Amino acid sequence: MASDFIETKTAEALAANAAGDAQGLAHALIEAIHENDAPFEQTIADMTDAVRRQNGS
Repeated sequence: MASDFIETKTAEALAANAAGDAQGLAHALIEAIHENDAPFEQTIADMTDAVRRQNGS
């Protein structure tokens, strides 16, 4: 399971996307990638899993 940080950044990205806020979406994604201790690939995989959980997929 992804960290609380990844879950939070994913929620921020989803909310920005739903609101049509491209800048907010980009900010959430860049912040997650930049500040997470995991490698880029793992961060993206964790965020993908978080999207599935948060969307009930």
